[in-house]
Amino acid sequence: MLPDGRLASGSLDGTIRLWSLQRDVDSRLAVSSVQVTELGHQLGGVAALVAFPDGRLASGDGLCVRLWAPPPPALPEL
Repeated sequence: MLPDGRLASGSLDGTIRLWSLQRDVDSRLAVSSVQVTELGHQLGGVAALVAFPDGRLASGDGLCVRLWAPPPPALPEL
């Protein structure tokens, strides 16, 4: 989880994605069905993903580690 409330995920295809989180009617936390941002690709599948307090991410595939600086969250449309 990033400090701004977005959820980061990594997958076996090597993609790192950011997701918007929202509260539903019962105030339960729910992941929105729309992917917010795709950061890029790790050379192999993402085996580990960590979020730092400053918002950066680190991902690893067992052979290398990459650092990511995610873009700020998009402003909601009016």
